[in-house]
Amino acid sequence: MQDLLSSIRRNTLGIAIFAAVTAGLIAITQVATQERIAANREAHQARALYEILPQQLDPNLHLQIVEVPAPELGMTQPIQVFQSLVDGRVEAVILPVTTAEAIVVI
Repeated sequence: MQDLLSSIRRNTLGIAIFAAVTAGLIAITQVATQERIAANREAHQARALYEILPQQLDPNLHLQIVEVPAPELGMTQPIQVFQSLVDGRVEAVILPVTTAEAIVVI
């Protein structure tokens, strides 16, 4: 019986150490890659926007975001609208569309 309890303690300690090391590695990886992931998301969004509107029209399109309430579109939260400004005037607006499966399409 004593051998069984000792074995259970050893295995429990081993699993606890494994869990702690794994959680630590995941946390370090998340912190280390957080900025790169954000930059990649922004770059992907910019590429998608510039497929719709030429970058020559407004190179800062992906940075010019306006939050707009849109209950008439069935949105409960404000949506992000991208606006193209040329000489201080709004030349174009891109509205993201959410599909029935909740997939956002720009």
